[in-house]
Amino acid sequence: KWNDEQIQLNLVRLSRWLGLEQDLRSLLIVPLKIGKRVVGLLDLGELRNDERSSFPNKEIELATAIAAQTIVLIDRMRFHEITERNKIELEHLHKAAKAMSGAFDLKHVLQTITEQVKDMLQADSSAIWSYDNIRDKFIPEELVATSIPDQELERFKEEEPKSGGIAYTIMEKGWIGVTDIYSPEFEFLRQ
Repeated sequence: KWNDEQIQLNLVRLSRWLGLEQDLRSLLIVPLKIGKRVVGLLDLGELRNDERSSFPNKEIELATAIAAQTIVLIDRMRFHEITERNKIELEHLHKAAKAMSGAFDLKHVLQTITEQVKDMLQADSSAIWSYDNIRDKFIPEELVATSIPDQELERFKEEEPKSGGIAYTIMEKGWIGVTDIYSPEFEFLRQ
């Protein structure tokens, strides 16, 4: 627990950080909580003089009421954002399903999937390469991609994936989400 000296020192630091000409004399922080989850803080600072007491109960109650209303607003706005994202994703899925329902050509269906997945996940590119489990090899003629130059795709098709390489490592692990390609655990991606 902080003592009065530590509190005063932190108020001075905060005042400097905020660029205030006068130091904060008191600070009221009300957590914005939804259930047990904190979604923010309502901070109120006072530059009051010594004659006035810091944040009377009436002001604390008002700040608490404002915080409660702010929580409702934050929760509604986040719900709205999630709903909008879900709507966009559903529109992409519907578009892909509609395109695939009328298609009888596997390559066309796979191309539609790569386009929709790329858009839905806001990726720079997307590709699907079919794999034949019986022959234990990828099928070059079934490689489809979106936003990958044709010459790169052709070069990629000619280089049959090798055991221990990217494709096989991913098949063994199930899937890989790479946050940093230069991380030691993803050395096999740089080979």
